[in-house]
Amino acid sequence: MRINFENLNKVPYMKNFLDNPKFQDWVMEYIKIWSEQSSKALDDVALIRVVECTNGCVQYAFRDEETWALSLEQTRLCMKTSMTFIKNKSLKLKNGNEIKIDKSVHHLLDEVRDIYIDGFKNNIPDRLMQFYAQSVAQFYVLGRDRLERQWKFVSDELGEVFGEDFLGRGRTYIMSYLKAVEQ
Repeated sequence: MRINFENLNKVPYMKNFLDNPKFQDWVMEYIKIWSEQSSKALDDVALIRVVECTNGCVQYAFRDEETWALSLEQTRLCMKTSMTFIKNKSLKLKNGNEIKIDKSVHHLLDEVRDIYIDGFKNNIPDRLMQFYAQSVAQFYVLGRDRLERQWKFVSDELGEVFGEDFLGRGRTYIMSYLKAVEQ
């Protein structure tokens, strides 16, 4: 498999990073890092990314005042669910059980979060590009099957939080990255 960097320009919200050789270097570097993780750790990362990207779709719709946006209360619940999961590295399930993210990737997830904050909140262009490189690498390594399994799980466990519409929007967003992967 290889990455078609030209197709990455078709991913929503992605800037044109093809002109910067650092982008492709970062993608390849992060593919190596994520490929070295255990299957359990990658399952956990896929779960976080499904929740995180779905929440991102919810937040953008609300900020953009889209007609399909969730209510303020539901939007806040989505944000709280996602942020609690990202920060605590654990997710409470409907039945009271708790999923804990594999500790071996805590430092990597914290690094990605720092890159995200620098890129999106602090408007540091290189860090924004680095965050997208991380996303491309993660989705590439995680693969469609693992992400689909986690989508089913999130739909079953958190469907009432995010709603099927936004679960679909989050799925479409992530799958647009996978279309850049060629066999």
